[in-house]
Amino acid sequence: MNTIVKDIYVKSCVFSDVIEMHAYLSDPLKIKDKSNIEGLGFFSDNYLDEFYAIKAANQQMNTTMFRQITISISPVGNTCTDKEYMKIGKEIAEYYYKKGYQIIWYLHKDTPRHHLHLLLNSVNFRTGKIFKQSLKGLNRFKVHCNHILHEHNLEQIQMSVEDMLDITPHELSEGFEIFEIFDEVIADNATVFEELFDEKNTSDDEYYSAYDLTNLGMTTCPSTVYYTSATYEETIIPEPKSTLQEGNTMDYTIEKKEVPALKTSSLPSEVLENTCLVIDASKNVNFTVPSNCDEDKLKDIINSVEPIPEHDRATNAKIGIASIAELQKRGIDLPVYVDTSTNINIEFDDVMSSDIFDTTFTEK
Repeated sequence: MNTIVKDIYVKSCVFSDVIEMHAYLSDPLKIKDKSNIEGLGFFSDNYLDEFYAIKAANQQMNTTMFRQITISISPVGNTCTDKEYMKIGKEIAEYYYKKGYQIIWYLHKDTPRHHLHLLLNSVNFRTGKIFKQSLKGLNRFKVHCNHILHEHNLEQIQMSVEDMLDITPHELSEGFEIFEIFDEVIADNATVFEELFDEKNTSDDEYYSAYDLTNLGMTTCPSTVYYTSATYEETIIPEPKSTLQEGNTMDYTIEKKEVPALKTSSLPSEVLENTCLVIDASKNVNFTVPSNCDEDKLKDIINSVEPIPEHDRATNAKIGIASIAELQKRGIDLPVYVDTSTNINIEFDDVMSSDIFDTTFTEK
């Protein structure tokens, strides 16, 4: 299993994209602890304010906002603690910081294969120029990373520089799965299985004893998402005119050209009329118990209820953020609330025969 690095290009010309990106990368369900976010090139922990200040001071508010690099270190021989991951993240991030770029790194722990994300301010705080990097520059970054991985006795980057770079112009409206490089990790896992299968055909079962196949990659769990209101009238949203494709900030940019805008489908009318969209992914457990139920037994019943697993909550959070981006793409600025609560509802079977309704009303 290999160490995978991906520089993913996103068309982002408004600062709200930086805010969305940071919100996703710093999601508490992913980082687990605030200590798993650090930055270089900042005077305080107000990373977004200082990102903005550098852009505003250099009058670069309508250009590419950031670069995002995902680093998934091979689990082979990897026993890194959170502090070691963050130390590696800092050592890797210093490559761009020394060149004059603010950079934040995040440790994500919501998948079996823990991984790092680097968020780079596209404006150089020394020169005020926009970030550009050639293939040679990316190769120097690869060499820099490999020196660090070698010092920590970890698998080095074997993939080519071309494979490390994704120059397809992505948009945040696509969702955030592209930054988690699920496809690359799955492909890497498939290669491992393929090699094991090929080797199995020419050797005995002892070959497998050296491999741990219990933790081979990232997984996501499906969740049910639905609007809180089941009935709605169709509302037709006018299709926007074609938009101008932003050029990549790599040296070998693609010529700008007109591309047809995506067609937008109908949205429920309550989404357009109300002030928010609610995605209900909650878990509801209903109990009916006799009113004379033993108190300790009732507590045991309540405590036996398993809350929604963290990986499900993380998936639902991503769906919420992706929904915001999708709505904004359609010209609708609405907050999205994702309910991932675990609710326990208790009903006493003889409540109607109790004297609860006969009690005297008090303010308390």
